Amino acid sequence: MSEEKGMEKEKVVVLPPVTVADEGFEREEVKGGKVVGLTLLVIASLAIILLLLNEYFNSAKENRYTRSVLVPESLTIRDVRARDAEITGAYKVLDGKNGVYQIPVSRAMELVAAEAFTNKGKRIQTGKETGTVAPAAASTPGATPATSAPTTTQGAAATPAAPDSAKGTAAKPAASGKTKSSSQKKKPAPAQK
Repeated sequence: MSEEKGMEKEKVVVLPPVTVADEGFEREEVKGGKVVGLTLLVIASLAIILLLLNEYFNSAKENRYTRSVLVPESLTIRDVRARDAEITGAYKVLDGKNGVYQIPVSRAMELVAAEAFTNKGKRIQTGKETGTVAPAAASTPGATPATSAPTTTQGAAATPAAPDSAKGTAAKPAASGKTKSSSQKKKPAPAQK
């Protein structure tokens, strides 16, 4: 018996021979239900993520629009813009004796563009180069007299240098891009003999 027990222990199990074609492959088929379930789970997750991102960006856009457009305009900004429009967009007689007028900036730009168009081949000299204020372009028919005022090359009317007689202080030029007239510029020192 002891020999029989020893023999039973030494039983060898014989496996079927393994060929090269069988190595590296699964012997069981993949379960289709698990693959389809995983695919549906991934697609659903991506759809949820895309919907959440879309909602986030839409709300951010609405908040930005609300902050920039729907917020009431500040009274200070409104006053500054109104004052700026009044200064840069109005006709005024600055010095009637010398024929100095203020014209709107847009009209001054049109005049400078028309002058540059008529002087295509010529170089336009600025007031700094010549020491004088450049004349304005010819006025158009039906234009107001303010458009024929002497203007600088930037297109804005020259300001007067006369002191303010009521307060005894020098008049300040308007803040609409005007430059000093020829009477305000420093005069050269007389030549020594």
